[in-house]
Order: sequence, then structure tokens, then C-alpha cells
Amino acid sequence: MQNNIRNLSLLLIVCLASLTVFNSCRTQKKATSNTKQETTTDKNMGEMPEDPPKTTNERGCEMYGGDEKKAKVALSLYREDFKSGNYESALPNWEYVFTKAPGLREQTFKDGDVMFKKMLDEASTPAKKKEIFDQLMAIYDQRAICWGKSAFLSGKKAYAYYKYYPEEEDVIFDFAEKSVLNGGNETPASQLQMYFRYLLKRLKDQKINKDELTESFEVIDGIIQHNLANGDTKTIADYEKAQEEIQPAYENLIGIMTTSKVTIASCSDAKGHFLPKYEADKNNLDNIKGLFGYMLKYKCYDDPVFLEVTQKYNELEPKASRLKIQGNIYRKKGDVSNALKYYQLSFEQETDNIKKAKLKMLMANMAAYEQANKDFPTAREHALEAAQLNPNWGKPYILIGRMYAGSGKLCGPGTGFESQKVLWPAMDMWNKAKQVDPASADEAQKYINQYYQYLPEKKDLFQRGISVGQAYSIKCWIGGTSKARVK
Repeated sequence: MQNNIRNLSLLLIVCLASLTVFNSCRTQKKATSNTKQETTTDKNMGEMPEDPPKTTNERGCEMYGGDEKKAKVALSLYREDFKSGNYESALPNWEYVFTKAPGLREQTFKDGDVMFKKMLDEASTPAKKKEIFDQLMAIYDQRAICWGKSAFLSGKKAYAYYKYYPEEEDVIFDFAEKSVLNGGNETPASQLQMYFRYLLKRLKDQKINKDELTESFEVIDGIIQHNLANGDTKTIADYEKAQEEIQPAYENLIGIMTTSKVTIASCSDAKGHFLPKYEADKNNLDNIKGLFGYMLKYKCYDDPVFLEVTQKYNELEPKASRLKIQGNIYRKKGDVSNALKYYQLSFEQETDNIKKAKLKMLMANMAAYEQANKDFPTAREHALEAAQLNPNWGKPYILIGRMYAGSGKLCGPGTGFESQKVLWPAMDMWNKAKQVDPASADEAQKYINQYYQYLPEKKDLFQRGISVGQAYSIKCWIGGTSKARVK
């Protein structure tokens, strides 16, 4: 009886073991089948490598610097010291996060702003002050690249120079102008006021003239009007204050420059008073100046008389700013040929490299997008010349990137890999714009984000034997090489 029980037990153990082996085999076979379905392979190339873990933020900045734990500990330690006001102890860990993990927290840059301004105020020597100030500028630049708000941060740089190096008026103006031109309707009222004050300084120093003042005032006034119409109570109050400073000052200046014994308050007033005199003697500069000045002041751009008097003025006294105005008139009318002609004449008259660069960019945009037939190669020539004239300007590279990105149908069928690869040099241009001019980082990042979804997939590269990051020759009108990327 005991032997029978023992034999039965042994038989049960064997059966259970067999069942386990059978199930194990079934499981392994099923897993093998799934692997075949999920892994892309090639007989000659093997399995496609897995993607490495992502260690950058949405703008491509490192979050951990190769050591996630160390970065997070450094962040926690410096923040503890910072909150208690112990900046000296906070600094080493802050510097680690800033250098190794700029994409981890935007707060790092805000805290750095506070600490380095305090150190600036306490700097004991000019050399130490300069060292700390340069670091503050680097904080603003890296924050713009990694976290955005690039126009606003240009304004902060203008204020920092104004406070610590007020003699650097050209630098202050450059950052103040970028804060407005890049910020558009989002420009804070206080930054509009700073920009206008430095426009007045440049007018006084004869670095700009009344034509250029008017052009800049129109940008400022447009931003003010937008915010007065769309802002909340506090916003409206801020922009009203800015308007109360800017509007009367501008009108008084233009009034002094365009003196007349009669009241001129509109385009029709200007024509009523000056046009008969102009028609009687079209070579009289006093009449030309009066008619031109008031028509410019009251924005009579669409009136044929304004084009005629501007052309006559330029014939008698050609000047870069007025030749540009004539180009603007033709551009608004859709006369690309004449607009380009007068922009080129203005370029040849101009002596300031920054203004020359802006003219080249006007010509580049027209060649790329406003002619009947897009001329990307010529537009690129203009843009690269602008970049040479103003090396710290990101706009030329942003435009070149846009042209590359728009060349899918020029350099390929319009879809698929051959058309997608033009985005690689486009990304190069947009990243270069961020590096040479952090003030342009937001605009460049906008295009990076917009076109990222159209990059090739990893399998597209794998099938062609291309590795991510590999140098790849770009044909067509673009030329050169770029780095292979995937979405």
C-alpha cells in the first residue's frame, strides 16, 4: 500500500514537471514570435539600435550632464543655501547646475540673476566687476536659449548695461531695439520707453535722422495701440504712461524739424499749403522738404504725391534713409523691381554697417518670398552679407533656415526622405541663430518646433545605412554637409 502511494506520488511529480516544461516552451516560443514582430531587422545590417534615453529638455538643453542624481542633489543643495541668503555657499552647486544641467530648471537662471547682481553691487575692483557682469550676460543668454523669453531678456541686458556700463550707448541701443523688434506686441511698456529714449540720444548724436526716427516711432506706436486696445487694467495703465512720455516728445521733435507758419494737422493740410508751391517750382528744396516732412509725419504713404516728392527729393539730395523710404513705397505697391533698386541705392549710400545689414535683409526677404519666382540662392547671398555686416544678428540664419526647410519640392519629390533631409541644414541654421544671437532664440526655436515633426524617422536612416549624427552631404542648391537627425 505504501509502495503504491509512493509510486503515485512519483508519477504526479513527473507529470507536473512535464507540464512546467511544456508551458515554458510555449512561453518562450510566444516571446520569440513577438520579438520578430517588434524588432526591425535587415539581413545584412542586423537589428536597429534602440534609442538612448532622452536627457535634454524641449529646447535641446542638457538636464543632467551625465549624472541625474548628482544634478538633482546639486540643485537641492544650492536652493537651500539660496533661500537662506547664503549665496557664497550656494554658488558652487549653482555653478554645477548652470554648467552641466541648464535644461533642468528655469529657476536656476532666475536665482543666478539675483546672486550675480548682488555680487556686482559689491564688486571691489573694475576687473572683478567686469568678470561678474560677463557671467550675468551669460546667464541671460543661456536662459534665452534653454527656456525662451529671448526678447524680454534682451531688455534685461539693456537695463543691466544702462546700470553698470551706461557709457556703452550703442550696446544698450542694440539690446533695447532687439527687445522691441523681437518682442512685438509682447514688449513691456518700460522697454518701449527705454528704446525711445535711446532713439532720441541717437538723433541728438546724428546717428539717425528724422526719417529713421519716424520709422521706429511707428513700430513703438503700433505696440502701444495694440496693448491699449487689448490689455487689462494694469496693462493699459502701463502703456498709457509710456504713451504720455513718447507721443508728445516725438510730435514736438517732428514739429521743430518741419517748421511752418501755418497749422498743418493732416495730409490734406500739407498738400493744401505746400503742393501749389511745389508745383510752381519743383526744384525748390524748402518746398520739397516741407511737403515731404509733413506727409511723412502724417503717414501719407499711399498718396501718389508722396512718392513723387520723395523721388524728387532723392534726385536733388540723395540720402540713404529717404532712398529706403522710396523702396518701402514701391514694396507696398508690389513693385518688387523698383523696391530692390532703391534698397540697393540706399545700401550704397549708407555708411553704418548695422543699417546696411538691415537693408540686405529686406532684399533677402523680397528675393525669397516677394518675387514672382522665388530666388533662394540670391536671397541667401543677401542674408550672408547681412550676417557679415552684423555678426551678432540671428535673423539672417533664421531666414536661410526657412528657405532650406521650404526646399523639399525643389530638392526632392516633396515627400519622403529626399525632401525631408533638407531640414537637417535648416536645423543647423536655426541653432546657429540661437548661438550667435540669443535674442533671436524664441523665433529660431519656433521654427525648430514647427518642422521637427517632419524630420525622417529612425527607420528611414537605418534602411539607408545612415547613423544618427552622421555627416551627410546635401545636394541641390543648398550644398554642403549636415548632421543626420530623426524626430
